[in-house]
Amino acid sequence: MELRRVEESIFKVLMILSLLIVVGSLLGVIGTILWKGLPVLSIDMLTKTAEGGYYLGKGGGILGAIAGSLYLALGGTALAFFLSIGIAFYLQKEYSGGTRLSNMTRLSLDILWGTPSIVYGAFGFAVMMYFHMRA
Repeated sequence: MELRRVEESIFKVLMILSLLIVVGSLLGVIGTILWKGLPVLSIDMLTKTAEGGYYLGKGGGILGAIAGSLYLALGGTALAFFLSIGIAFYLQKEYSGGTRLSNMTRLSLDILWGTPSIVYGAFGFAVMMYFHMRA
């Protein structure tokens, strides 16, 4: 019984140490980004569109990149939301009657949800390399 308490204390200390390492690393990365990035961040950079040689040190800003990211995120969210509502209703047994297609779809979704996203990324990268595509 005493060994169990000693083990528990040791692993609790290890858990707290690992938490401190992870949080410290995160704060270090965020701190470095803010320390090096805040001096060059200006309102002009955020509100102007990019000019010809922005990435070569010339004038301009990142407004186009911010707007493009927002448009892409909002469009993807809207598309996924409306598709998912229809699919969710279809997959309910009360509405689909438990058809073979709905059962196969449910099984496929269970398999997809259980796969880590890094596997999808690696598979997509392998397909792109096979077809000699550029990212």
